[in-house]
Amino acid sequence: MKMKMISYYKKEEGSGLILALMTLMVLSVLGASLGAITIGSFRLSSVNRDTTSAYYIAEAGVNQAYEDMRTIVLNAYDDSSSPSSFLQQIDSLSSEYIAGKQIKSFGPQFGDSPEAFVHLEKKSGPEVNTTTFTLSSEGSVDNKSRVVQKSFDVTWVDKTIPSRDPIIPTGVALTIRNTFKVESGTLQGDLYLDSIANRPIIINNAADNELFIDNLYVNDLETDLVNGPGNHAQDHARILNGKKRKTSSNIDWTFYSNIFTNLLEQSESFKTLNSNFNQTGLVLLNDNSRRGGLLNFRGNNTIRIPEGEVNLLVDSLQHSWGRTVIEGEGTLNIYVKNNIDFNSGTFNPDKKNVRIYQINNSTVTIKGGDSVVYASIIAPNSSTAIEGSGKLFGNLMTNSASITGKGMLTYSPFNFHEEIIEENDSDDTQELIKPQPVVEP
Repeated sequence: MKMKMISYYKKEEGSGLILALMTLMVLSVLGASLGAITIGSFRLSSVNRDTTSAYYIAEAGVNQAYEDMRTIVLNAYDDSSSPSSFLQQIDSLSSEYIAGKQIKSFGPQFGDSPEAFVHLEKKSGPEVNTTTFTLSSEGSVDNKSRVVQKSFDVTWVDKTIPSRDPIIPTGVALTIRNTFKVESGTLQGDLYLDSIANRPIIINNAADNELFIDNLYVNDLETDLVNGPGNHAQDHARILNGKKRKTSSNIDWTFYSNIFTNLLEQSESFKTLNSNFNQTGLVLLNDNSRRGGLLNFRGNNTIRIPEGEVNLLVDSLQHSWGRTVIEGEGTLNIYVKNNIDFNSGTFNPDKKNVRIYQINNSTVTIKGGDSVVYASIIAPNSSTAIEGSGKLFGNLMTNSASITGKGMLTYSPFNFHEEIIEENDSDDTQELIKPQPVVEP
């Protein structure tokens, strides 16, 4: 019996080795499978990453091309008098996109240099005088590519339709009808030059000037703008030339003349204004119009306008010294026949809605180190001087302006008339060009 048991166990010799080999084989298969899955996932994620990047590159390319085309359409419309000339201008200005344009203004992507190739096509649109344009953009990175498209309809708008009052884009601090001189001065905000003068910007002491201008609106993009000596003036000229934007139309300055004429005709019915504000405390002005002689602010004054508009028509305006506070939610319009002089003190520090108009061909002066004005000033026939460290926070429309002796003009969003200041995208612009969303074909 004992010999039989020994013989049985001898027959089982080597089974452990076989079991170990089988276990090792199973583990090897599992390891190889896991490695294959990991490598496949890595390759798949790499492909997904690159194809996603290619999509965003294509989208960025088509959006950049659309902004270029939008500018082309608006400029072509300004320079055209008929639908046919309008389309010819667009074709001429967009030739590089019609032929196909390569855009490489992207940063490196995982060691590769991405790019987008944009092509423009057109066909007749759904309406008369409408053309449908389609931008196709192929984004490429690391041998992966994707294509997106953006279509937009361009429609000719008949220019015989009566136009609205002139539009001053949001952000404009200074609008000039003739010339602008700066000498040791500061301008913070956009500049709108509605001028036919040769080199209307006069720069002296250029090293001491600070011009923080993002957009320079001009009637003619080819016009030389800057007149001044020295390399610093030339440096300013180069900077300003790079910020030019063509205006959509010239300003109709007669709009203001009509306002002034109508006001003067109605002024006989205005109530009389006590125009000597000499530390008078609180003055309540309700919704009506008043007239007076010299409007002189001295000392600390508070003017409350609860609601609506109050129109003051005066011969002259002076702010001699002190602090004049405007309260309430109403609007104060001050119409001045002759000179406007801010010699000292602070006017409207709470930035309420105040508009100051100068009617005749006179002067506007803001001067003195402690002279600070918060308002919109509209002086279409006059010259305006901000000097001796005087400061205007708001916006200024004038025939000619000078900022000298550490004077400062800084944009602040006070309104002119609602018909005048609007967003850059007017209704006409929305009718001219109607974009569609970006899609993959």
